[in-house]
Amino acid sequence: VKRGKTDAADAAAICEAVTRPSMRFVAIKSEACSSVLVVHRTRDFLVRQRTQIGNAIRAHMTEFGIVAAKGAQNVDRLKEQLDRLPEAAQLPVSLLFDQLAETDKRIDRLTDEIKEAFKQNETSQRLATIPGVGILSATIIAATTP
Repeated sequence: VKRGKTDAADAAAICEAVTRPSMRFVAIKSEACSSVLVVHRTRDFLVRQRTQIGNAIRAHMTEFGIVAAKGAQNVDRLKEQLDRLPEAAQLPVSLLFDQLAETDKRIDRLTDEIKEAFKQNETSQRLATIPGVGILSATIIAATTP
């Protein structure tokens, strides 16, 4: 239905669809699979956040003529030059560095959880034997397939 969408119309459509013999149903995920998916999504979010924090640090320091190449390793090098910033800018940028370090710790903690789930799942271990499929990908694939 493209127009006139209501909860009642949706419920009626669902009831009709369920009665059709060609209807295919999706298996309900286990709690363990759902947990792995939540861990993956949270880790992905934090990885994006880490990139944003690094870009913010790079941008702020560039305002004062302190430039570094792209890449996480180069953001770490900028920390050594924090004392070159004006005093008023040192605190906000150092807080960003603290936030970056805390985000890295959280990512590491979630990565460890994913590795633990990988060790406990035979399917993900088999998937990881495929060239180009690592622990993270194998665990997410195993969690999303019935």
